[in-house]
Amino acid sequence: MKTAKTQIILAILLVISLFAVTACGEKDDGVKSTTVSEDTASDLSNSDKTEALGENEVVEAGFFSVAYPKEWTYDEENASIDKSYANIKFIIKGEEDKVKYSVTINADKNTAKSYRKDFINNGIDLRDLADGKLDSLDIDGTAFFRRYKDEGTATFSSGPKEIYAYRHEPSGINYSIEFTSADSVDTSTSPFSDIIGGIRLNLTDEGNKPTPWPWEGTPWTPDLEPQMAGSFTITPAFLKANEPFILNSIMNTTFTVADGLIYTVTKKDYRAYKFDDKSVTLENAVALDEEYEKISTDKTGKLYLSRGIPKLDVYEGFKKSAATEISHDLVMHNSGEWGLTFWVNADPMKVTVKDGILKEEPWVLADLTKSETRKGFFKMISEIRISDSHIMVAGSAADDSGEKIVIYDFDGNELFALENTEQDRSGLGHITGIAETPNGFIATDGNMRRIALWNSKGTFIGKIEMPKLIGAKYCWLEDMQLLDDGSILIAVSQERDDNSADELLFFRLTGF
Repeated sequence: MKTAKTQIILAILLVISLFAVTACGEKDDGVKSTTVSEDTASDLSNSDKTEALGENEVVEAGFFSVAYPKEWTYDEENASIDKSYANIKFIIKGEEDKVKYSVTINADKNTAKSYRKDFINNGIDLRDLADGKLDSLDIDGTAFFRRYKDEGTATFSSGPKEIYAYRHEPSGINYSIEFTSADSVDTSTSPFSDIIGGIRLNLTDEGNKPTPWPWEGTPWTPDLEPQMAGSFTITPAFLKANEPFILNSIMNTTFTVADGLIYTVTKKDYRAYKFDDKSVTLENAVALDEEYEKISTDKTGKLYLSRGIPKLDVYEGFKKSAATEISHDLVMHNSGEWGLTFWVNADPMKVTVKDGILKEEPWVLADLTKSETRKGFFKMISEIRISDSHIMVAGSAADDSGEKIVIYDFDGNELFALENTEQDRSGLGHITGIAETPNGFIATDGNMRRIALWNSKGTFIGKIEMPKLIGAKYCWLEDMQLLDDGSILIAVSQERDDNSADELLFFRLTGF
């Protein structure tokens, strides 16, 4: 039985809701709203709100509210609601107390790039999203587009699942709704339709302008300025692309140079570019079946594409020529006769090639994860490169002194370490590339957004800050390679000023 207090509240809310229907007008995006105002709702206790809105209980989550039928259970214990985000879940359990249906609703202040990235990651063309060609679901008069569908056959799938998403540009809020079921997802029928009908979006206009789509945005323009390290002046040259290379995620691109072409791998995206002193021109691009994390080459022109833990593949151009039994990332000596594998804290292995067959054996670094039996300087490895005369290994020092680079001869003898010492107490962050030139050693540091230089004896020369060198605000140094003419080619990812996309940019450095 309802209390007198509740009956009074019901009467008040009835008047308010009638007024809202006739006087509230349109939402900022033209969708009508009849929801109770946030101020009014906040004046009610949870129990009052439950009874005041009839049989359906209501959850207020800031960016949205949900009136849900009694057959659904609100997972209040795991709900997360804050000023900048909200994530709540509803479930229906079946036999043996197992979840039969679930609906998870999320809203957060985030970028348009983040919203679009989720569609790209599921193989959806952004132009189809922009043109509204995707399957959609009506939520409170607003079209949510389907970004993911699983019939329950995907790896590690717990059952059929669909995810719909919407971005409200004026407020910068990204919404998503995930539906899962033990048998099939049909959002047009009960029980899903019952809870969908109770969702109300609280949309406000904060004056945000729409973010351009990548093809509408303005490509990033560098501001080049030579910089000195010690007595060396490093001069950058920008290799402008004939068409922008848009990245869906940074920190995932590696490249190598073979037969006069730049080959890049960004997960499944495999490309080749012609290049000269001023430009890079796309030659070919394909989508690979698997995601790769590193590409390397040797003077034979073979391309080694590594996937981390799974076995690596050998390519000739864009044709896979061999599948190997070698795991982890691989870098080869220019001769193509031998190389080294590495991956996080796995023990590096020496790889030899005979009659086209790759075989591996232990190298001098071993038991990286075992302090009692560890051999060598590292507990984790971030990069290995092989020059004409040295092996250069970067990683986390076992003594917890941070990132270091150690130089070895080809017999595996440790010669010296490259460090930032008293000249720069910030040290090294995360090394993404190393090369040896006649003047010494040069490395790209992704975390520190800089290039570090040492002489041939390992003495620290100085550093070059990328923001000063190329005018980048907050770039990531993806990779670096030494070219035959002695110049350094680096790949940098940088967000455009209009936030429409991240681009992959190439620069040629001279002076070291």
